[in-house]
Amino acid sequence: MTTAILRQSGGSVILSIPKAFAESMGVTAQSQVHLSLDGRVLTVSPRYRIEELVAGCTPENAHAVAFDAEVGAERIE
Repeated sequence: MTTAILRQSGGSVILSIPKAFAESMGVTAQSQVHLSLDGRVLTVSPRYRIEELVAGCTPENAHAVAFDAEVGAERIE
């Protein structure tokens, strides 16, 4: 477990994330992250942009397409 010291900046409290943690999460300075609070537990997780997610799609990691056959009244001729 790592301990951090919170700092004050204006009206905000700042939590510095150790470099090794940031690298493991795949974030850098200026990255957007999601914050969630469950009781007194703060969770920080990366926030991905749709462009980043789509860029990682390849035929090798794509899921089977569920809409490859006509199913009902959606057929257009």
